[in-house]
Amino acid sequence: MDKTEINNEEFKNKLMYQADRPSSIDEIKSLASTFFESENICTEYRFSSLVVYIYKCIETNDIAGVQRAISFGQQEIKNLLPMLNYPKDGIRDDPVQVTLSYYTAAWHASILIGKSPVDLLEKIRVLVNGGKLYKASYSQNVGRSQLLLAYIYFNSGEESKASSVISDFYKYFTELCNKLRGEPPVGSTSFGDITKCINALHCALGGLEWIRGKRKLEKLWNKKKVFQLTSRISTDIFRLKFMKDPLLSYPPTQNKMVCIGIRYSLFSPGAAQFHTSSSDIELYQKNLFSSERLSARFEIFKRVTLPSLVNMDKNSCDNILVVIAISESMPNTHKKELKSLLDEKSFIVVVEQNDHDADINSAMKLAISDKLCGQRATVASVRLDDDDALSISWIEKLSELLKVENIGNTYSFPKGLTAFYDSESSNFIGILNNYSKNIALGLSHISYFDGYKMIGETVYALGNGGHMSVPSQVVDVEEFAYLRVINSFRDKNYKAGSNSNRLKKDFYNYLSKYSRSYEPLDERFNIHVENKELDVFVATAEFKNDKIEVKIEENTLSRRFKKYEMACYFYSGEEILQKTSYRAGPKFVLNKKNLTDVDSVKVFIKNSKDHRKSMKISVIK
Repeated sequence: MDKTEINNEEFKNKLMYQADRPSSIDEIKSLASTFFESENICTEYRFSSLVVYIYKCIETNDIAGVQRAISFGQQEIKNLLPMLNYPKDGIRDDPVQVTLSYYTAAWHASILIGKSPVDLLEKIRVLVNGGKLYKASYSQNVGRSQLLLAYIYFNSGEESKASSVISDFYKYFTELCNKLRGEPPVGSTSFGDITKCINALHCALGGLEWIRGKRKLEKLWNKKKVFQLTSRISTDIFRLKFMKDPLLSYPPTQNKMVCIGIRYSLFSPGAAQFHTSSSDIELYQKNLFSSERLSARFEIFKRVTLPSLVNMDKNSCDNILVVIAISESMPNTHKKELKSLLDEKSFIVVVEQNDHDADINSAMKLAISDKLCGQRATVASVRLDDDDALSISWIEKLSELLKVENIGNTYSFPKGLTAFYDSESSNFIGILNNYSKNIALGLSHISYFDGYKMIGETVYALGNGGHMSVPSQVVDVEEFAYLRVINSFRDKNYKAGSNSNRLKKDFYNYLSKYSRSYEPLDERFNIHVENKELDVFVATAEFKNDKIEVKIEENTLSRRFKKYEMACYFYSGEEILQKTSYRAGPKFVLNKKNLTDVDSVKVFIKNSKDHRKSMKISVIK
């Protein structure tokens, strides 16, 4: 439509009545959008167009359109509200009717996009109590809104508010009847509005009887019935959104809890997620409870995992609860050592579990119930291994997500660090940047505690215990969310009595994929472990018979080739004497003239994953 053609008459001709509108929803949306964005028509008609646009967006699940419409309404409502004292005849001309219609459409839109409709419902209640809405044509939207508001308050445990809303609703209806007494009969459409208002009030009065303890009319006062009587949209998508709306399912609460579950060398025969597991249960138990392994893991837990947990408990505004599940059959010496370490940590609960039915999910739910007994709270259950750490940045981001509207969602945090911990030196030998989608570390599931029990399961019950099959929403933390620690005693590689130390090999493999990190760990993780970095690869150079023999240790490279593409620079101090290119195996001879002054060689490996990795090697003479 040409913008010069947009005026009040065009609105009346093309959008005022449903019979005159185009048959296509997309055409109606386009037409309504053109009108509400135009300054050539009056405010009442712009908002009437906006109402049509919102409902059509809801019918087509057009989230972007709904958000655009809400943004416009919030900015322009200031032009409509001053007109409330000047009602007119005609539902599109009456600013009171148009305001009521807009607020009703807007609270529908809020439910679709997952926002609370309470503020908009309360705005209608203000109009009701201000005596602005005593017309038969207003009554339908009044009834819908006040019934929904009362039910939300009831479901939120705020029964006094619900009772007050229903009482005001009843008062409004009796006053409306008094206003209509003695007037000419209303039209059939307006009488239909009154009938819908009566049905909503009937349902609300059933709620009031429930609140006052007279009787529980569950067939009358329930979410399905409330949807039928309040919603102007009947599409399957909107019905699903309405029925799953957290405010209609879970009472809002300001209480938050983060419950971190740790399986500390938990003996669970047959559990697929444990690489130390074996069909030979005795061998599995031997590997798991090896004194060498338990001592090493305790040291890492003490120096890495525990400080990060203490840091979160100290600095987070949320309730922090850590549940550590251990086996009854763990050797007593190590069991006592762990309990002694945690003895004064009131936010940590150690739970001993039977070897044959170990279940951290049930242990976490029980611990949450003990901690929150009598209090409602949104709860995040979190996965963490006993040798990893979570940052203060992670807990801050998770706290933002701990809302009633996010109940049922699972979040993963892919951005973090990978550290390689050498148990012999008790130092890190390298820290790398890491980005892993679906990583189990920090995987968080939002649930609800109703004051007596957990609604739903914890994160450990999702995906049959395997984190890769859990659908999650990826959350990028600006800083690092976690510190994943790789060590010689991790479950993947460790076998008691025959532990081959692959730590350096693993480090070089990771170095081919990720860059080094020099981020400080003390502030984010509260970890004070020195980082003794390894070189990018290991090689030696030795002067023999006027030649330099270079040997690269292949186990420090990410891939093995029969021959490597490399460049070599010959140094005397900081001066480059010569440079050359080679294609050779990991052991090769640099046969050039005038090598006697060479004291070091810089080797650049140019094969795929090791591309441009270099190492300056002192020449042994």
